[in-house]
Amino acid sequence: MSTPSQNGPGNRPQGAAPQWSSDGRWWWDGHRWIPAPQAWAAAGGAHHGQQSYPVSPPGARPKTPWYTSWWFITSCTLAVGLCGLGIVGAALSTDDSTSDTAAGSTSEARSSEPAGDSSPTTEPSETAEEPERAPEPEKEEKKQERKPPSKPIKVRADQIVQEFQDNELAGDMRYKGKTLEVTGVVDEVDTELFDDEKYILRIGGGDTFELWTVDCYGMSTKELSSVDKGDTVTVIGEFDDGGDLGVELSGCRLA
Repeated sequence: MSTPSQNGPGNRPQGAAPQWSSDGRWWWDGHRWIPAPQAWAAAGGAHHGQQSYPVSPPGARPKTPWYTSWWFITSCTLAVGLCGLGIVGAALSTDDSTSDTAAGSTSEARSSEPAGDSSPTTEPSETAEEPERAPEPEKEEKKQERKPPSKPIKVRADQIVQEFQDNELAGDMRYKGKTLEVTGVVDEVDTELFDDEKYILRIGGGDTFELWTVDCYGMSTKELSSVDKGDTVTVIGEFDDGGDLGVELSGCRLA
């Protein structure tokens, strides 16, 4: 994406009311055009003259709090489930040990009883012949021709991120359960949120300031160490999630 000129989208007469440019990348403070990142950095009390800079341009979507995100809710659910399984397992183990103790006591009581006359058991002279088993039918999987695996959906990183910013439901319906082949520019290689020993690759459209990227999980350290910031790469992975935090892929590898 080309960088606007330092003069902004167009000169305005001195004293014009503060406002955003039509593309949301510049802020007119009444005297001059200021790039949006600098205007955001000055938010929360910073002033230029008598004007305060807004936190974000018109139409920007507020980020969802971390404690309402899918990964936090999923982690809590798994923790509760594991605790429940541990309690059930402990209860079953106690029942098994009680049953074994009772069975041992019964066996000792039977061995102490006097032995009576035992009558010989007569085995039948002829054993019943087992019916011949019918040949098993061939499995349906063998009869049906195996379908070749579907080809990955090719998409640019900035394109799929924008799709989820415009309509998250439509994005989920289009990409859920699909394998994607995403091409983009390396933004960074960073550690995972809950595991400092694992790394992920973030790719985007190549802009200097990007709020949302495609996060690629499950890549080998060899592949991650071979890319640098600014490189254009193509990653193949399974679609996992998309929304306010960008798009996530799992089981990724370089194409």
